[in-house]
Amino acid sequence: MQTTWTTSLPWSTKQAKSGYKALYGISAPPVSGAKSAPSTKSSGCTLPCSCWSCCLASNETLLTDPLGWQAGSPFMTEALAKFDQTAKSPLVWDPPQDKRYKLWFAPFDITISGGIKRDCLCLPCAMCCLCCSGTDFIDLAEPDEAFKRMLSAKPQNSRCPESHKGLFWMEGNSASETLLTFEDAVWSADGTQAIKVGLRNWTRDFSCHGCILLHGASASPGVSPGAIGCKPYGLIMSFETSPSGKWMQIAADQSMIYVVQPGDVIKRPDGSVVEDLVAGDWMRVSYSKTLDSTSPIVFQYKVRKIAILDNAGNLVKLPHYERFRKASLESLPHCDCIARCCCGNCLSADKKIANMSYHNRYQTVMFAPPPPGNGLISQVMARV
Repeated sequence: MQTTWTTSLPWSTKQAKSGYKALYGISAPPVSGAKSAPSTKSSGCTLPCSCWSCCLASNETLLTDPLGWQAGSPFMTEALAKFDQTAKSPLVWDPPQDKRYKLWFAPFDITISGGIKRDCLCLPCAMCCLCCSGTDFIDLAEPDEAFKRMLSAKPQNSRCPESHKGLFWMEGNSASETLLTFEDAVWSADGTQAIKVGLRNWTRDFSCHGCILLHGASASPGVSPGAIGCKPYGLIMSFETSPSGKWMQIAADQSMIYVVQPGDVIKRPDGSVVEDLVAGDWMRVSYSKTLDSTSPIVFQYKVRKIAILDNAGNLVKLPHYERFRKASLESLPHCDCIARCCCGNCLSADKKIANMSYHNRYQTVMFAPPPPGNGLISQVMARV
């Protein structure tokens, strides 16, 4: 199977090495061929390959096949409504993942990979896996065509709310995930519930850790009713907005997005105000207990809309885009040859935290097709 760069160049080991050298300034180690896993592809897949992770069956096949869902609803509508009435707004900005950099197990913590988003030690392993996975690549130095393709995965009569239309940047996400869209999801008639194939239109860093996340999304066992992964169907994500519109629950678990409200003042522990979180902005926040805002926050970052398509199909870049571009292309503030080859773990915790603001110039992506019919959510609910 052939994979292509977004520049339409044919995928090859030679070009993988070329991209590696452009990114890291050093030659890539030799790459050996990866063995394909036994074929477990869905009946909707017609590709001539045999690897489970590149199953490109239709979204309808992925989302409605009963093997993709555990027993139980992918939504927690009643519980979310009760949470909405009593939840405390997260007005303190103190990302807990930063603190975990100072712990002894930091090199093994998959949620704090800021030191390894551009690490080159294990990249040959990633190239072996990705060369046969149906994955495309985005060079963030020239991303416009890829962004247009991601934003074009929408139906003619989209039920996606206006607030969710566009390309979103997970700013400060310490995992090697960078961009996603919501319009390729299937939305309920009122625009409050959605299900999405997490493999598609969800970019990961072109790194060993990014590859682990990509393949984990396509092979992980279900971890909650709303985030269901089953070979070869991939991670199915659910999203539900609370009645007030303040909250969006992700994957029917403790993962939330909070919409900053008028009058909210977000402050750091030292009392200084976070000036770039204002009314309408999104804050990604995870609590240690599902739908319990009194439990400790265990994960926190900003979600930024950086681009949209206008009515004529032109790509329009929004104010946060320029900062996103700098985080993609500028050199790490703390990096040397040794740091690039040790997953960043030879750096101090403070330097790792500073590096976490920068991600990989090259992103992996499985582009999404337009979503299937709007009646799909009722079909899914009828199966659970």
